[in-house]
Order: sequence, then structure tokens, then C-alpha cells
Amino acid sequence: MSAKIVEIYASVISPGKSPTGTVVFVCDGKTIGNAPLDAHGIACLKIPCDRLGTGSHKIVAHFAGNKHFSASVSGAFIKEVV
Repeated sequence: MSAKIVEIYASVISPGKSPTGTVVFVCDGKTIGNAPLDAHGIACLKIPCDRLGTGSHKIVAHFAGNKHFSASVSGAFIKEVV
């Protein structure tokens, strides 16, 4: 049996050009991975459910920014893993 995968998305929006770079995903205060922004400014992290563990998890996305785009941090959202 293969492990179930959770997909976590973040989007970085900017007037004009789409941002470039990487988004770091943090769960319950610990980095769980990172994903590059695509041409539309969307990053997707695919992670096995067992890496998160069962229960409620607070997830935040961090965009470090670069010389063209300012850094930003998402609001927290709750992901429930059963």
C-alpha cells in the first residue's frame, strides 16, 4: 500500500510579473519542505501524511523574496490529518 500524500499550496501575488523563487512550508513551527513557484506564482508541496502525523496541524508558508519581490508570510491555516 502506498502512503497517502497531502498537497499543500501557496500562492504569491504581485502586480505585474509573477514572482519567482521558493516557498518554505512550516508545520507546527518546524520546516517540512519547500517548493518552487511556478509561472503563475503557485507553489505545491507534496508530503506523505505520516510525516505530519494524525491530528490538527498549523501550517504557514514563507516566501523569502528576492531583489524584485518583497518577502511575505501567509496566515496560518489548519490541516487535519486522520
